[in-house]
Order: sequence, then structure tokens, then C-alpha cells
Amino acid sequence: MPDASSATDYLQVSVKTVQEHFSGELLYNLPWFQRSYAWQEENAARLLHDIVEASSAARGRYFLGHVMLALPEGTTNAAIIDGQQRMLTLTILFALLRDRAPSEKDAQVLDCLISLEGSTTYRVTPQPAYAKTFATYVQEPQGTSQELQDDVLEYLECERNFLNNRDQLKLALDELVADSDAWFRLKDFLTERCTLVIETVTDEDEAWEMLSIEETTGLGFHSSERSKIAIVSAMPREEHEKAGENWDIWQARLGAEGMSKLLGHVRLLRHGKRSSKPVEQGLIELYKLNKNGLSFVDSVLIPQSERYYSLCIEPMDTAQSKLSTAITEPLQYLRWLEREPWVPPALNWLQHRGNSGPETEFFFRQLDGLAWIMRIATRDPIEQERRFLRIANAISSDKSIQEIDELRIDGKILKAASDNLLSKTFFDKSCSRLVLRRLSDMLGRDPGPINGDGATVEHVLPRRPAKGTGWFNDFKNKSVIDDHVHRLGNLAVLSFTSNQKAGSLSFEDKQPVLAESGLSLAEQIAAINSWQPQTIIQRSVALASELLAQWDVELVQN
Repeated sequence: MPDASSATDYLQVSVKTVQEHFSGELLYNLPWFQRSYAWQEENAARLLHDIVEASSAARGRYFLGHVMLALPEGTTNAAIIDGQQRMLTLTILFALLRDRAPSEKDAQVLDCLISLEGSTTYRVTPQPAYAKTFATYVQEPQGTSQELQDDVLEYLECERNFLNNRDQLKLALDELVADSDAWFRLKDFLTERCTLVIETVTDEDEAWEMLSIEETTGLGFHSSERSKIAIVSAMPREEHEKAGENWDIWQARLGAEGMSKLLGHVRLLRHGKRSSKPVEQGLIELYKLNKNGLSFVDSVLIPQSERYYSLCIEPMDTAQSKLSTAITEPLQYLRWLEREPWVPPALNWLQHRGNSGPETEFFFRQLDGLAWIMRIATRDPIEQERRFLRIANAISSDKSIQEIDELRIDGKILKAASDNLLSKTFFDKSCSRLVLRRLSDMLGRDPGPINGDGATVEHVLPRRPAKGTGWFNDFKNKSVIDDHVHRLGNLAVLSFTSNQKAGSLSFEDKQPVLAESGLSLAEQIAAINSWQPQTIIQRSVALASELLAQWDVELVQN
């Protein structure tokens, strides 16, 4: 009979603190064929927010997730099979804390989590294509303070991802660790109380096979099918058939992703706060589905599905729509946003105030303005979620719209949005394409999603104008070009074909292409006599002001 332990020798599972995982003799590398760094600002902000929240709640420990490694016997070089997004983001966080440490000795504590003590051998090495950039702008001492040496578009998308995350986390830490006591609290909790589950496999091929099987045969954590199985199964047996039928009808209308989002909104509204529990578990407990299964389906799931369909999915021009035409415009713009923190208050408004009451149009216009300005300001997604939940709760409590202070656009958010709109790196902000699409629609017609296929972003002043061309008459050198080329005022929307045609032509040669585009931002530029630095600055201010004016707020300029 074989040794019972031999069947599990190839897999070792351990729980380690962040300090333990990022110290010792192991080095972690990403195989060249591994997926690139893809976390966006929202993912990085959520990780930091959850760590800070757990720290503030005086949690004894906080679980950060799983990491799978392939570590051949007798080596210290481990391949990261799964968990690279989290490991790279944690490294960014270590570097930011290190570079603002109260003393050199304190900085060294964090630096030991980034590189082997006394050496430039880094503990985490990304793929060769961007390892040097990650080292320069993150891992090297004071790397997080380094300004980009090249045009942002010269960098790979994965590089822009971690650079954006670095800068957004830096802004968050400016508020969170304003003094040394706050720095020590966050550093100690992160390194000593935050834990990871580490799965280590000796054979790399076997590790990839395990991950593939898990991804292709498992149900996602928030899969609507998993939720259906859990929720319907919790109900009395005699209710299963009818509940399942109703679920299938609305999932077919909303789609699997829409149903999953709706369940999250319903749980949030009922619970009144965020929860780390699986959504289905939360709904089962909150609504006592073992006793009230069909009641939940009839009085909650179906009515909220109808409202969610009207808000997020139903074509805007349908004659069957139950929504007032007065809210069509703000709702259209709300739908363009990738995130849905605005949906819970919108659901509550329709439930408690109806879709055509005297304040409905004003409410949706205020909701539109707040959601967009917070998106432009790239505020913490958890902060957004909580703010919109407070608005939803105020609606449930029958407060008048004038009494809902959270619905007002406050100065802090307006300042952050204004700074982003006027930033010299506006093009690289995650909100840039949304803003350009909305401005295009406001000034003429909607070009559709600006995704590089149907509609593209045109830099009027080219990013790399050829030496000796007329562009250098007004933009004297590379420094002047870099200071203006990515500003809002230098950008237009063109079709892919027109963009290719415009290329790096002189402004005079570009004007006919812009004029014939049929797109408002480009046509507006074509009517301008010359293109100079002050033209771009003035146009940036004008466009930003026009965008904000629709919400009755004014651009904040330094």
C-alpha cells in the first residue's frame, strides 16, 4: 500500500504574514508568458482601502488572498502562477511606504520586503518586457517619486497600469499617513497582521494544469449560477420550481453579469453596508430565505429586476419604457460609466418616489453630476459606494431632496475633478475617453465608445512631430510638447480612418480632415486659425468649464 503522504507531497499549503512571505531566501518571478499586470486604479484602491478598514477595526489579522507558486526542489526561485496582481500591487505599496518612512532605519524595514538586504536583487521580478520600468519607478529607493522620462504612450499598457496605480495610491497615502504614528500603524498592520495563503507546487507544468482546471471547471465566486443554486436551495423544497422559473426569466433579460450586479445591489440596500461575505450567503441570512423564499422572489427580486432593467439595460427609445422621458438624458450618461455605485440610490428612488414625481428629474440630474464628477476625480471606489449608499438610505427615510446633503457636489471632489481635467497628463487618466465622449455628445453627436475601433482619440499636436516641421515654430522643444500634447484641449475624437489620415500632418493640413469628420470636437478645432500652446490651455479650460457647467458647478483653477 503506498504511503498516504506521498499523494500530497507535490503540494504544500501554508499561511504566512506579508512580512514572512516577502522575506527570507525566496525570489519570485513571472514567467515571460504569464498575463501582464492588469489591475486598474479601482482594484489597487480597493486593496488599500480594505487593509486600512481592517486596521481601523482593530482586526487581529486580515486575509489578503491566495498565491500559487511553482518552486522546484533545491531552488530559491519561485514562479508566480497565480496572485501576481496582488504581489506586484503590494510591492508598490511597500515602496510608497518606504519612500515616505520617518527615518532611514524605518525605510530599510520596507526595503527588505522589496529587495534582498544589501543588494539590488529584487524579491519580485515581473516579465522582462517591463521589469526595468518597474524597478526604476517602484522598486529603487525613491523610485515612487520619479517622474516619467518619456511620453506616457511610449510605455506598455501594463506599465501604464502600475504607474497609474502608484500615483493613485500615493495620493491616498498622503491623507492616510500624514504623521509618523499613522505610518507605523499602517506599516505594522500590513506586514504583521495581513496574511496570504501560499500554495506551493514543485512542478511548474503541474501547477499550470491545476490552475487551468480550477479556472475552466469552477464557478466564479460571484457567478449568478452559483448564486441561484445557493439561494433557491435555501428555500423550502416546494418553492424551488417556481423560484427557479422566475430566476431564469429575469436572468435571461438581465444577463448573467447583470443578475450578479443586481444581487450585489439588493444585498447592499438591505444590509446597509459593505460585507465580505458571498452575496448569496448575505441574501439568505438577511431575507431568511429558508422561510420567506417566494416572498423574496415576488416582493424583492422581481420588482428590483424590473427597475434594474429599466435603469441599466432597456433601450432608451423603447415605447414600452416605464421611465419618464425627463430622466432619459442623465440616465444615458450614467449608463456610460463602467461602475455602478449610482444604481442603489436610483433603485431606491424608483421604489419609494416613483419615476415621474415632481423631484425625479432633478434627482437624476444631481445623481448624474455626482457620479461623473467622482469618476473624473478618480475617488476611492469604496468611498463612492458608501456615499451613494448614504444617499439611498436618505431616500428610504423620506428626506426631501434638499435635505440629502450627500447628493451635493462638495468642494474637495470638485477640486480633484478640476485638477484632473486640467492636468497635462489628462489623456492618460482613466476618465479621459469618457469625458471626450460626453463632450462630443454635448457639442454635436455621440461618437460611441472611444475604444480604438469605431472612435479614436486624436492628438492635434502630434506626440512626436518630425524635426524641422512647422510644429516647432510654436512648440519650441520636446519639453514644451510634453507639457501640452496630452492636455484635454489638444484632444479630439476621430474615426480610425480619419485618425490615420491626420497622422503627424501640420495643423493646416489636418484642418480639412478634422472639418470633414462629422464629429463636433474635431470640427470645432478645424475652425481655429492656429494651434499654439495658449490655444491648448485656453481650450482645456473652456471644455472643462462647459462640462462642469451642466451640473451648475464651476471649474476650480489654481
